[in-house]
Amino acid sequence: MIGNSAYQKVSPLANPVNDSEAISATFKSAGFDVVELKRDLNVSEMRRALRDFANTVRDADVAIVYYAGHGIEIDGTNYLIPVEPCWSMTSMRSTRPFRWIGF
Repeated sequence: MIGNSAYQKVSPLANPVNDSEAISATFKSAGFDVVELKRDLNVSEMRRALRDFANTVRDADVAIVYYAGHGIEIDGTNYLIPVEPCWSMTSMRSTRPFRWIGF
């Protein structure tokens, strides 16, 4: 569960942190073994969180990523936006920092 609200280069969002907390509580009460809530992640923190998640759920029967925050679609590919991006919109087309991949 990732809730990014405190964006530094664009308008902050009011709901993602609250939404991610509510969804996290829902999944815990539903009996999921591992529910980790991460808030307001920068680029390196998002990469680490997604990498750690992939390693944790490697043998899981069911794994869910919940993301609340800014996102963008470029040329048919969706991207999750960290609160402190290290790239511009121009460089994003060539670097593709957060390509959505299935786990």
